[in-house]
Amino acid sequence: MQKNHTISIHFAKAVLGYFTHNNIDTNGLLSGSGINSKLFKNPRARITPRQLSQLIKAISAKLKDEFLGLASPVMPLGSFSLLARNALHCKTLFDVYKSTELALRTMTPSLSINLKIVENQVHVYFTIKHGDTKHEPILTELVLLIWHRFPSWLANKRIPLLAVGLPYERTNHENEYDLMFSTKVKFNTDKAMLVFPLHCLDYSCQRSTEELAAYIGQLPEYWFKRLEFDESISQQCLRHISSLPCSNMEVVAQKMNCSVRTLRRNLTTENTQFKSIKAQYLRDKSIHLITETPTSIEEIARILGYTEASAFSRVFKQWTGSSPRDYRNSFE
Repeated sequence: MQKNHTISIHFAKAVLGYFTHNNIDTNGLLSGSGINSKLFKNPRARITPRQLSQLIKAISAKLKDEFLGLASPVMPLGSFSLLARNALHCKTLFDVYKSTELALRTMTPSLSINLKIVENQVHVYFTIKHGDTKHEPILTELVLLIWHRFPSWLANKRIPLLAVGLPYERTNHENEYDLMFSTKVKFNTDKAMLVFPLHCLDYSCQRSTEELAAYIGQLPEYWFKRLEFDESISQQCLRHISSLPCSNMEVVAQKMNCSVRTLRRNLTTENTQFKSIKAQYLRDKSIHLITETPTSIEEIARILGYTEASAFSRVFKQWTGSSPRDYRNSFE
């Protein structure tokens, strides 16, 4: 898992949809999660997976609903754990998806899954009964994220997605989808769906009861971190950048046993560039250091390779819309 990535403030706003829709004060939920409501005024603000996880846990506990008050009827607490324990006894991912499909039919009308085989591909369709169309994106994206990442964890092997289908218009936060799904996203589909190669249904389930207990204990934060299984080229780059004291493209290419030209070409096939990956790492690392440690701004600039704190401050403001000091103050 990449430890230092960050998440758009959009998702914190979205999971609070029930409260904002009903004009219920959210300051207690936010402060308990280490999130200052001032951040909502800055659309470029970002939070950590831990903060979003704490917020979701607080909302679920308050409403006694794993769907955060955004679906009808509620999804009772413990529902995912029940589905996960049921899936643990499956032999393959085909069995996981089919047993989950059957279990949901008897458990709740809020969510249904339907697995279909189309030539050499698997299409897993999801139907979510959201309470309001404004809540459709966040519920859909969370469900797709969970039912891609949890089966991948069971198999100890990342399911390589060929496409993700979202049954609504393009969103303002679509840049976050690369972190979430690492594949092309189609909008205005008939149903929400995951598409992956047929052979993935034969992946065997590898996990034990003890491992599942530890996994559930880390939720939902575990869902908001990148999977390590079968890394893409860009994910490999990100891992090397985070571990090397000198992380220019030449050094990273050498670590990956390829030429700079080959690395550049491979990243192009994933629709990204080395400089974008490194900027993402520096942004997320700096946000973690600013919000979760007492490290001075000058020291953070030095850690990230900037010779002057002023240069780091200018770049940080381009990333987040705030200076490092203002950003730190918004978390206090």
